[in-house]
Order: sequence, then structure tokens, then C-alpha cells
Amino acid sequence: MTTLNANTYPIEGAHSMKVDELAKLVYVNLQTGLEEISINEKITKYSLNGYAEQKKKSILLISFEQLKSPIILLLLVAAGFSFFFKDWVEGFSIIAVIFITAALSF
Repeated sequence: MTTLNANTYPIEGAHSMKVDELAKLVYVNLQTGLEEISINEKITKYSLNGYAEQKKKSILLISFEQLKSPIILLLLVAAGFSFFFKDWVEGFSIIAVIFITAALSF
């Protein structure tokens, strides 16, 4: 049997421990849960488990971000060369592939 050490996180082998052993290790009462003092100590030590809300992006920004990948930039260069050499069908085909890819990624 391994020695339990409450100061070691993450707890090694927690999935294979008995519930009573694990509850003692993390100072939890199985009937009442955490005590108020224990909760405040854990919040002080580890902070709250929260999610910071992210700023919403505009549709235009999302669309622009789809065009920043190296593959898309390479396709834009290829389309530019196609138009430069007056290969209109290939150029428009490449542009269509870029728009389809951006639409699917969006």
C-alpha cells in the first residue's frame, strides 16, 4: 500500500484508490462535502476555476483569419500568377477553391 501525501498534486493512481482513502487525502467528508474553511483555503491556494469570456469577433475578422494560412496565401500567389499569364480558367478555379475552403472553415 502506498503512503498518501495530500501535498502531492496531481494524485498518482487516484483512479485505482478506494473512495474512502481518496476522500481522506483531499479532506472531503463523503456525506457533507468540503467544509467552508477547506473551500476558502483551496480558493486561496489554487484560485477559482473559471472561464474568462472572450471578446466576440466580427464576421469580417473571422473571414480574414481564414485567409491567413500559408496554404491559402500560396493559392493566392498561384492565382495571381495564373491571371498574370492570362490563364483565366485556372485563376478563377483557384479563387473558387479558396472561397470554398474559407466558407467551410468559417
